[in-house]
Amino acid sequence: MFCALLVAVCLIRQLGFGSHEVRCDEKIESPQSEERQAMNDKTVSDTNSNEDQPQLLSDSIDVVSTKNDFEKVTESNLKANGLINLDVPSRRKVFRRKNMQTCEPVYGRIMVFTAMDDKSINVRYGFAQRSLECYLASTNYTFIQVNLDTDRRIQDHCKHKTAYFKKHCAAAYYLQDTDWMLILDADTGVVNPNHCLEEYIDDRVDMIFYERFFNWEIACGNYIVRSSLALLREQRLWPGKVRIYKRAHAWVRDAWLSSDDWTDIDFMFHGWKIENLKEAKGYVSPFTQDFNVTECGRGYSGWHYNLDKKKTIQEMRTVFSNFEKERAKSHPKEGRTPYFLTVPDVGETSIALCFKQMAVTVEVTRIFTKPRRLSRLLVLLLAFAALLFLFLQFADVKHHTRNDKLRNLIDSVHYEIDAVQQHDHKDVTIQGEAPKVHNLNFDLVDSSNLNIPKKARKVLPRNNMEVCKPIYGRVTVFTAMDQRSVKVRYGLAQRSLECYLASTNYTLVQVNLDTDERVKKHCKHRSTYFKKHCAAALYLEDTDWMLVLDADTGVINPNHCLEEYIDDRVDMIFYERFFNWEIACGNYIVKNTAQSRQFLMEYANMEKESRKPGAWLGSDNGPLQIMILKHVMPFAQHIIDTCNQMWHSSKNYNQYTAYLLCVKVALGEQRLWPGKLRIYKRAHAWVRDSWLTSNEWSDIDFMIHGWKIEDIKNAKHFVSPFKQDFNVTECGRGYSGWHFELSKKKTVEEIKKQLFDFEKDHMRTHPVEGRTPYFLTVPDVGECYPHCEDF
Repeated sequence: MFCALLVAVCLIRQLGFGSHEVRCDEKIESPQSEERQAMNDKTVSDTNSNEDQPQLLSDSIDVVSTKNDFEKVTESNLKANGLINLDVPSRRKVFRRKNMQTCEPVYGRIMVFTAMDDKSINVRYGFAQRSLECYLASTNYTFIQVNLDTDRRIQDHCKHKTAYFKKHCAAAYYLQDTDWMLILDADTGVVNPNHCLEEYIDDRVDMIFYERFFNWEIACGNYIVRSSLALLREQRLWPGKVRIYKRAHAWVRDAWLSSDDWTDIDFMFHGWKIENLKEAKGYVSPFTQDFNVTECGRGYSGWHYNLDKKKTIQEMRTVFSNFEKERAKSHPKEGRTPYFLTVPDVGETSIALCFKQMAVTVEVTRIFTKPRRLSRLLVLLLAFAALLFLFLQFADVKHHTRNDKLRNLIDSVHYEIDAVQQHDHKDVTIQGEAPKVHNLNFDLVDSSNLNIPKKARKVLPRNNMEVCKPIYGRVTVFTAMDQRSVKVRYGLAQRSLECYLASTNYTLVQVNLDTDERVKKHCKHRSTYFKKHCAAALYLEDTDWMLVLDADTGVINPNHCLEEYIDDRVDMIFYERFFNWEIACGNYIVKNTAQSRQFLMEYANMEKESRKPGAWLGSDNGPLQIMILKHVMPFAQHIIDTCNQMWHSSKNYNQYTAYLLCVKVALGEQRLWPGKLRIYKRAHAWVRDSWLTSNEWSDIDFMIHGWKIEDIKNAKHFVSPFKQDFNVTECGRGYSGWHFELSKKKTVEEIKKQLFDFEKDHMRTHPVEGRTPYFLTVPDVGECYPHCEDF
């Protein structure tokens, strides 16, 4: 089996699935060996220098130890900023160059790479290239200039017609010769040499990019990459993969943004498409004369500045702020509205799936139009089939053994649906001071001692009202109402919930927020909404998982288990509301942990912050958005402050939607933060709003939110999905007690069509204030520059 695995790995590598071609017998040396940290002391004079090889630039300046000048990122710094889980290597040191001091090779060898074709060499980019060479004369970095038309190394591998794409291919091959590589456009030059590349390297990732200032595009011409075989929301760091610097905070930015004015923070400029200063018309240079590279080396020798172009940080901040304000008015209309307000992202195939399908189509086309690819694929499939056969032979016995053990474990628990005993549910509603806690089956199993392994936690949808297995331990369903609401407005929803729970072993806790002694002692909140979250935190200690529900949330399809929606990688589970992308605050799932209880208490205590005369803050909905943003992205202080300001300045619902969009854009498409929380996409959670489909439902639906009626008989303008009201005493085994109006039962495709139509209509009717991202309404760099990226 091991031999088959080795053969399969070798075949996969030969097929070119790595970042560069590697033979099975080729020795791969780790680019991060400790010996490499001092390799920048060496010169590259022994490198081949024939005319078809890249030109190399280096010097023999001794490396001076400047460790005392380093600003060390300690464990305490990381903990304070919520980054300790990113596993930052202890040797990571970030510093700023002072007075042109030596750049110490703390990340090993660094190569600066540029590539041009025959037409561009020494024609359009001379000024930028000479500024780069002058800078490199004061460092120990290796400089590689590749002629894409004549370089022998890439001729056999890079068959691209366009110089832009051939450049990236060439970079991939030369990346093998170094530890880190800075790839630069040919028109990128150095405006301020008092920087080291180490300032911008982040060794938690393999690739580093940045945003262009004027259109938020991730720049493709200038980036930093690590030599690795394993080669976007406001999140900018994916440990082990990619980092994206915020606009104006990377090593380079476009020169025209500030008319070549610069500050001490600037390092490189992009866009110098001139050969020399003397012949450049209408160009106000930051230098008084051109570069003579023979003068460059130690210190600022060779740099002749036009001091009028040197500005303070405050002056540059004003330039950026003015640009952003002007851009907010002139940015193209097509680029102002988020994708989820221009195309349906639930009612039809998602964009992500479209991209995957496109990628598969392209790859299949390549395979069957190129015989070499097809033969390679057949070899790979044969190797995979052999590997799968061996695996099944070895794993079959263990597979049956594990299944038998799990089946015996479940069967040993007196838990079968036939054993469910009926009992009177008349006392379920709240009558006294204490909450009514009901195990709605007498045959309740104490599942806290069930030692079910994680590998056995395969949760499938409930079939024909089968038993819901307690694979996550005890599960409690929690609802809370004040005295006015008890048995007045929410009867239908509550009775549907009780009827559902009669067929399960979940515990139902119904709390009267006005009379419950436990709540009265610990929850002093004035608002019922916030007091509910406090009460949930208190009763969470009595269970393993808790489903917290609004009182107007009922069950429309009982053929589901709560375990389908629990994700034990996180402590809290929320979902998006369909019509405005708001993270719903009334229905959520929480795990009994100190983190969850603290979060709920802090949430409840935001009651005072949600009260502001003349403001529209969304009751307890508003605070939840900013709390989640702070919880999962504690380091993004600038965007937190921006969204918080938009929230507190909301005067009506339309302005409130701008705040919702701010949080939505900040979080991006990420929905899972392991160890913290998960947010279900719209219409994919356990509950959705009833009015979206006029109470029509499909097998996928479970619960419905918005049933604010006491009973069906007396409800006006309510088209019920049931023929008659619930008699909870009938409920228990199977579908007994459920009297469905079959005309309201639809197929998944029919519900999908309704959601699609709603999205299409909502694209026209959604408030204007909630259509434009925050960075096109308020400056997101001009006010915080140059500290927008500070963690």
